Amino acid sequence: MDKLNLEDAKKVFLEANCSTFVMARENQTIYERYLESQISKEMENQWRRELFYELLADEVPNATWRKISRLHELAQSIKMIDFYKLIINELRSKITGLNNLDRIVIAEIIIGRLSINERSGLIFESNDLGDKSLAMNFAILASTLLNLCEENSDFVERITNARIKLSDVKSILQMD
Repeated sequence: MDKLNLEDAKKVFLEANCSTFVMARENQTIYERYLESQISKEMENQWRRELFYELLADEVPNATWRKISRLHELAQSIKMIDFYKLIINELRSKITGLNNLDRIVIAEIIIGRLSINERSGLIFESNDLGDKSLAMNFAILASTLLNLCEENSDFVERITNARIKLSDVKSILQMD
């Protein structure tokens, strides 16, 4: 079986959402060729960083929460606090133009979408990477996003649940 050249390996990796798990699930043969190529974790992280910056610069109309979700996934993989700082700056620059769906979904991404015991979301992750101030800023931003949601929106239950979870996250991290 032929291994992939570097350019093809990068293409396959990016098409698989920077995930060898996805790659293996979608096409076992390509996955095996990718493994034969012996791409280092450092190279994979370089490709993730490149994609992160491309996404950050991309102005996709009506895709705000999807963009933030993808940036978050990449930041999780890279595990460098600077990428979390770039996400909060991106959010701060867009906050006034968001619709209710963007606001609630982004708040959920910030607060964490998994069980609170999983310590998911931008607040926990930035805290766990050692930046408690950034974690607090994410908590403030999540609260602001939830407060900006219209009272008569279709998301009242989600907003309420997000506020409760945000309070729990802040309590766990002793932010109160």
